[in-house]
Amino acid sequence: MRIVEGLTNKGFKVGTIKHIGGNSSFDSPQAKDTTRHAEAGAQLIVAVTNSEIITINRNEDPTLENALRNFSEDFDFIIVEGFKESSYPRFILIDRAEEIKVRNLNKAGPVLGVTGQIIQNPEELAKLNKNYIFLEETQTDKFISILMERRLKEIQSYLPGMDCGNCGFQDCNEMAQNLLLKKVSFKKCPHIAAKLILEVDGTQIYVKDFVQNILRGSIEGMLQTLKNVPRKPKRIDIHIESNEN
Repeated sequence: MRIVEGLTNKGFKVGTIKHIGGNSSFDSPQAKDTTRHAEAGAQLIVAVTNSEIITINRNEDPTLENALRNFSEDFDFIIVEGFKESSYPRFILIDRAEEIKVRNLNKAGPVLGVTGQIIQNPEELAKLNKNYIFLEETQTDKFISILMERRLKEIQSYLPGMDCGNCGFQDCNEMAQNLLLKKVSFKKCPHIAAKLILEVDGTQIYVKDFVQNILRGSIEGMLQTLKNVPRKPKRIDIHIESNEN
């Protein structure tokens, strides 16, 4: 919970998913009445208390992937507890080195760090791969730093990597840093936000807004004179090849 609190305090929008073995149930009599609605066949049940709204979504395929679909794209981080075999990056909480050996880490996601009682046991710690990052459970800032670094790399992978400077920043890395801190949106990148994309010999050329409007207007106007062309096409691709050898 310290990680969730730390990320939230930094201004990030955080969601959580917790894996609970067996069938779900609540302790209070009122909550048990609500679960009976699900048992009766209701697919979506919403319970409203004085301080919160609880949603129960009955699903025949209660997987992590389906759980993730409940979150909108504006969430910065989704912290998942459990689902040891998932392919997402994870921190591993263990007491002894052998606990890692029994897990199939080849199928699971990359290990961001190792924590748990093993950190207090030098003999067990020495049995682990030295490439792991070891963290005390109380090192919240270190956990958050690792998560933010991982998120930064993901953001960088979304950017074109052209370092054109047309976004107003020095390069794509500076743009990514500002995206991470939520100071700008991806619309700041003209190559991502562009409604008209021009490529010459495989290289994308930045086209300013007013030039985009001129080209779009000319092409769309010309197409309206042709037969069998939709009045408002969703996408138009034009390929021009040179005849020169």
